[in-house]
Amino acid sequence: EKTPWVRRALLHRQFPGTLSVQIEEHIPAAWWQEEDSTTFVNGFGEVFEANPADIPEDLPVFKGQEDQSQRIMNMYVALEREAVQRGMKVQEIGLSRGGAWSATLDGGVHLELGRGSDRDLQSRLQRFFAGLVQIYPDKPAREALLMIASADLRYQNGFSLRLRAATAQQGQT
Repeated sequence: EKTPWVRRALLHRQFPGTLSVQIEEHIPAAWWQEEDSTTFVNGFGEVFEANPADIPEDLPVFKGQEDQSQRIMNMYVALEREAVQRGMKVQEIGLSRGGAWSATLDGGVHLELGRGSDRDLQSRLQRFFAGLVQIYPDKPAREALLMIASADLRYQNGFSLRLRAATAQQGQT
């Protein structure tokens, strides 16, 4: 179990003189902290070290305190589900020391989610996506998202947007 890729090893003695070994390996789900580190997070939210050459490069990045890795993984799964329904992916998710969440979607759309329960944050994200449909009724969700540089979802009854520059928008469409 001290080998970097081994999550768990179980030994079973089978009589009369046989040992059976079961090895469960870490399967990387995200980079931990920075992309140039050799620390990763598996699907259980556990942080482990591995050789970056053996890891796919398109993994999301998790930022926060290591003791919060499982909580970050759970939130990532919930937010990724919402994003995938709109043709997007979560590239980065972070939890500050103060408990505030942020995420970056592919295309560079940065979201400030704020504090709250998992359900609160999912609700904010759903409200944001529903609001985009109202703001840009003639555009597909992904195209509308790519017009946005960042969004602050911390408001109780809405959100604020910072749009990309017009030249950047033209290059995205």
